[in-house]
Amino acid sequence: MNLFRRQIEDRTKSIRDEQFLENPISVVPTLETASLTFNNVGKSFYATVLYIDIRHSSELLDAHRYANVAKLLSAFYNAIVRIANHDRGEIRSFNGDSLLVFYMGTEEETISKAICSAMRMSYAITDIVNPLMRGLSNLDFGIGIDYGKVLAKKVGISGSVNKDLIWIGNGVNRATKISDKCKHPYHIGISDKLYQKLDGAMVYTHDDVGLLKSMWIQSNMVYNGNTETIHKTSYYIEI
Repeated sequence: MNLFRRQIEDRTKSIRDEQFLENPISVVPTLETASLTFNNVGKSFYATVLYIDIRHSSELLDAHRYANVAKLLSAFYNAIVRIANHDRGEIRSFNGDSLLVFYMGTEEETISKAICSAMRMSYAITDIVNPLMRGLSNLDFGIGIDYGKVLAKKVGISGSVNKDLIWIGNGVNRATKISDKCKHPYHIGISDKLYQKLDGAMVYTHDDVGLLKSMWIQSNMVYNGNTETIHKTSYYIEI
């Protein structure tokens, strides 16, 4: 048996057979978190999860030179990262045309903060980035938000570019799926369980004659084979 194969087999067996240790943590871990190693250990925490993804990003490559796509993405990320930092979100997982943000906690205050952050992001891309990047494609996008337990695991092998963190949990996966269902004009979507935790200020606004109206429309998606209710909005917060 060659060394290359033996290394893969030996490591797979050790992963399979060793006990996995899950340790709670009060902050969102990073690659530099010393106790997060390649061994069977992970860090768990509870957070509100925001996932933003550009719609039809592959079409940008056919419409523009790579340099101009890079400009669009740079402007997109500049806006999103600044807003996430302003709202004390923990930014993780740049994936070409998407970004994952964690807001520590699952209480109503944290959920509202994540939604307000999403509404600022929606305004920034639609009313600042797109107009200023005139001559290039307007960026369409979807933002999904859910909450729950997250398990962080370091994967790969040692070396500066051979490793990353993965984020395991229904809150992460569901936020991603919700994002897939959102686009112009309803850029933001949230899970039903998250919606049920909101107070009235995050659900209702006033129309032109002062009557209450909901900021959200009801929709649905299929998650793990089950149809789930989600709620989408076109509302934004100016910055």
